[in-house]
Amino acid sequence: MLSAFKNFLITFGISVTIFGFIAYFTVSYAVGAMTSTPGEVGVPDDPEDTDISFETIVPPDNGDKLPETKGKSFNVLLIGTDLQESKFDDYSPDLWFWELEQYERLEVSEGTLAKQSGLFKYRTAEADSMVVMRVDKERREFTFTYIPGNMIVLAEGGEVEIGTLYGSKGVDFLRQKVEAVTGLRIDYHICISVEEIEAVIDEFDWVDFNVPCDMQYEDEFQDLVIDLKKGNNRLDGSEASQLLRFNGYTGNSENRGTTTVKYIMALMSRAASVSNKTSVAQLYEAIYKLVDTNLTVDFLFENIDLIFSYSDYKNYELTYPGKYTVDNDGNKIFEPEIKNAINMFYSYRLPHDIKE
Repeated sequence: MLSAFKNFLITFGISVTIFGFIAYFTVSYAVGAMTSTPGEVGVPDDPEDTDISFETIVPPDNGDKLPETKGKSFNVLLIGTDLQESKFDDYSPDLWFWELEQYERLEVSEGTLAKQSGLFKYRTAEADSMVVMRVDKERREFTFTYIPGNMIVLAEGGEVEIGTLYGSKGVDFLRQKVEAVTGLRIDYHICISVEEIEAVIDEFDWVDFNVPCDMQYEDEFQDLVIDLKKGNNRLDGSEASQLLRFNGYTGNSENRGTTTVKYIMALMSRAASVSNKTSVAQLYEAIYKLVDTNLTVDFLFENIDLIFSYSDYKNYELTYPGKYTVDNDGNKIFEPEIKNAINMFYSYRLPHDIKE
């Protein structure tokens, strides 16, 4: 339907969170810890206890002369949030869960209620999952790196899950934190909620995707039902949202991050199958109204040739180094190896990653 760019834009319409996504797009979400809402945007403190200098590694000239492609290399952060304002009306800071009869009637465990009502008092939005997409004109490649929402980072005077910074500090601070843990300059962001993911994917009608395993999950508290079968499926917006929110993987080769990245790549391939650049622009304008992004129409036209090169470029996933573990409260978290990550990304830095 649209082109590669659309593809990538919309993608995180999922994207993810985000993409999850996503994740909108896109956290240790045993299939979607969706209790949240943006809080006040505070003044950023130091993004990370890591010294980063944006130096550039220029790929060696091997003598091959490739056709010049218009556009400029860039990095974009796809953010999938768990915000669902049309479904939940308890995002007000003045609201206490214990005072709502609707929650008292739900058959949920005391532990779940304690977490929702004791820690937050009201629902808050988090960045459930994130993907850093690099569009590298010089290397002729697209790379994707999944950033778990439950990655532990330093902020707000201690260790926190990076996804919570979306609600407590805002998108700009979250982007700075991702820069700190990768060493990459994040030029643009696309922030999309669960509901927006469904609407964006429906603009494509469907996307063919190989679901890695049977996905079944129900959460009455979250009003969430996931029911997808393993194998090749033609997924609409609602089914794509289920796919990106599922986190009940049991195999080492199957995990939420890999599934999110593969889905984004499938979405971009679907969009790249459309050769009409005018249609891409029209679709972008429609999707632009659905997501929170600092990308502009001018950017689209300046880089449309580069974006349309997706099918001709190499594309692959770069896995963020670290490991999943469980904290003292029994919550699944991701412990990042930040220095190893910065070393890994060092050779992938783009020419504009030099700090001005």
